[in-house]
Amino acid sequence: MPIVFTIDNEKKVTLSTWIGEVSDLELVSSYKKLFEGGSWQPGYDGIIDLRNARLDLVTDKGLYNLHVLVRSHTDGKCEQFNSVLIASDDLVKELAAKYESFSADELHKLTVFADIKEAYKWLRKLRS
Repeated sequence: MPIVFTIDNEKKVTLSTWIGEVSDLELVSSYKKLFEGGSWQPGYDGIIDLRNARLDLVTDKGLYNLHVLVRSHTDGKCEQFNSVLIASDDLVKELAAKYESFSADELHKLTVFADIKEAYKWLRKLRS
């Protein structure tokens, strides 16, 4: 599976590591398994590590379907949560901007960092 999830209960973070080629189908089905598998925790922030992912097969429709899925599992269950994308690729930044256009609201904040340590520091600041 090209997306692997690690739940860090101490830091209240879900780390998603994307590896290799990711398609719309894999994107949505992976997150659906996370939400329905019992390990996901409402309100945990997300770090999405895209440094080793190829995203040429991810489309606007796939991003929108992911937004709908995330919204269906967070509405009424989270006051607010943050997601950080770890990437330096322009395609990733473009996809992040598109996803954010679907989900831009007070419930979900999306930010892009090139360094995972900086992402953790940023999330820690928000939680303090």
